[in-house]
Amino acid sequence: MNRILLVLMMTSSLLFVAGCGDLVREITGLLNDIEELTDSSDQGDVEADTVSEGNDSDDGNIDEESNDSDANDTEGETTETDGDQDTEEEPESNAGKGVQSYGNYSGNINTQGGLYDIKGDYIFFANLQDNNNLYRMKLDGTELTQLTDHRVWSIHALQDWVYYIKLGDANNYMDYQSFNRVSLDGDTVEVVMDDPITQLHYYNGEFVFNLYSQFTKMSLDGDLTPLPYQGTDMAMYGEKFVFFGYDVDEGESAYYLGDIHGTEEQLIRYEGYGEYVFVEDTLFFTRGFGDEGLFKQSINETDSTLIIDDFIDFFNVDEDYIYYSTAESEATRENIRADHNGNNKVNLGAGTYSLNVFDSFIFGEFARQGYYSFYFIDKETNEATEIIPTE
Repeated sequence: MNRILLVLMMTSSLLFVAGCGDLVREITGLLNDIEELTDSSDQGDVEADTVSEGNDSDDGNIDEESNDSDANDTEGETTETDGDQDTEEEPESNAGKGVQSYGNYSGNINTQGGLYDIKGDYIFFANLQDNNNLYRMKLDGTELTQLTDHRVWSIHALQDWVYYIKLGDANNYMDYQSFNRVSLDGDTVEVVMDDPITQLHYYNGEFVFNLYSQFTKMSLDGDLTPLPYQGTDMAMYGEKFVFFGYDVDEGESAYYLGDIHGTEEQLIRYEGYGEYVFVEDTLFFTRGFGDEGLFKQSINETDSTLIIDDFIDFFNVDEDYIYYSTAESEATRENIRADHNGNNKVNLGAGTYSLNVFDSFIFGEFARQGYYSFYFIDKETNEATEIIPTE
């Protein structure tokens, strides 16, 4: 099937401006009359630009436990703040412990921008109070430390490094610059690949990202393998991912299923663009800017179902629940949890500007009129704990 690339231009500024919680993504149009894609041998000529000679030896030894498992061990620290620490402890190195299976949750990347990730006692985040530069702090809010002097996107804390996409300072579009990593203490910043990749995902020792509309995977050693899929973005779950592309024969945009092995793509449904999350075998998606509610569809079926008819400002999904925010204005914002059928709704209380999923809690930020804090919402009790960052 002849395919044409749908190029998605994200014309909005980052969501980090106080009072904005959704990732506004606009389609500026489909490019017409694009020539057929080059064959796979041409695509295979892409090479990684690795700055450090130590990439191979460092990156081969990544913690076999996920970031989220590390977060479970320290969940209790979110409820108490100890401001009397005499010495600052660095995040523990995980060198020599095997290959880490999971990076940041895909829903955190695809619908929330990948602005937060957790490793052990620390959370790594794009600081909306400081130009979205990368910071770290302990889960109790202490030891706030700046790691980069540039904007970041799609954060993954893996072993001794935090991997991310570097953004430029443009205010009216997403200015993707390069694929970078920084050491946990911030002393070393390296360019992994000097190309404007978008939306960085990770699974079982391999990164998957979009490079000039070509989905591509890269090993921890820096070896690149183009995958036989073209589109704009993706939502990943294990080895599989759903991506958004365009069918030139039908003249329609659509969701497709692919995987890290390059299995032949499978059409899921023709659909206009919206936010989406892929969990297990189910696609959850909105249309446009969420005015029509939230839909779901099994990748093994042809029909979708409207499961929530509220306005969806932004949302996220894990294996058990849907988390969404409905707000016509910040004064009316409500963050809600529902089951996968849209039932048994619970108001989460904290009106955060994002809903980031981790194993034991939901995490989000709140900022208004110079006030800035974070909320941890316990998944079992729904108790919200506010944390105020301190150095």
